[in-house]
Amino acid sequence: MTVTADIPQSGIYFQQGAIVQLVAQIIDINTITPTNPSGNPIQLQSATGMTISILYPDGATAQTFVASLYTDGSDGMVAYTTRNNGSTIDLSEVGLYKMQASAVLGGVQLPPSFETDFYVEPNVSGLSASPIFNSSALIMFDVNNVRWAGTISAGALVFAATPMGPSQFLWFNRLSMKDSNGVIWNINVSTAGVQGATQAQGNVQDALSSFILNDVNGRSWVVTVSTAGVLTPA
Repeated sequence: MTVTADIPQSGIYFQQGAIVQLVAQIIDINTITPTNPSGNPIQLQSATGMTISILYPDGATAQTFVASLYTDGSDGMVAYTTRNNGSTIDLSEVGLYKMQASAVLGGVQLPPSFETDFYVEPNVSGLSASPIFNSSALIMFDVNNVRWAGTISAGALVFAATPMGPSQFLWFNRLSMKDSNGVIWNINVSTAGVQGATQAQGNVQDALSSFILNDVNGRSWVVTVSTAGVLTPA
């Protein structure tokens, strides 16, 4: 399966609300061999019922969209263009998505394509408000794509590995925040779940200066970044 978009295909990242073309290839798994590890595409010229389904970052929301042939069907590829018309935003959540395609051929439902992951990152304009909104956890991915949930415990922000994460959360691979001196920090999480930060290059005017997390007792904590690049709830 491949994803085609207006970004380098080697890094499957989209922006929140982006209008992009998702392209998926349906392979005949019976043609996969050691000498042909990619297999052969199924000929879809006469296919019907073509769809592309995506699973949203919350792990519970899924949508199936009507797809069409990407070219003439000989490459086994179907395509769907995401929408953002104000009332309908397909890539509305920030985080990890999963995508699969399917089709009906000769009245028979084909097995779905192989699943592909892609990421949707927040827009700078969407992060300019301070604070943004209440959330129960800050979900971040490390370099191995492991999810870590940052929650408030005993007045500190603690990261723990989690398959999906709590409900009502924020999703980030990296977060840019501005400290009290106006210095921009790129916040990430290590493979041990420890928050790290590096100073960003350039003048990022719209970097986030704070956000709110709620603890298990319903108390709201305003999280800011210190002048040492440490996320600090208060």
